[in-house]
Amino acid sequence: MRNFLEELRGSGVQTGGPAAFSQADRQAFGAALDRFLAKAVKKPQD
Repeated sequence: MRNFLEELRGSGVQTGGPAAFSQADRQAFGAALDRFLAKAVKKPQD
């Protein structure tokens, strides 16, 4: 099945898939990553 889909994509057939991230999605991801990294840096090393 994988080879079949690869051949379809190689020949230019649109095989579908999820929509691209919107600007709001990218901003939400960036903000969540910033919060995660800020918490990780604040934790004391054991």
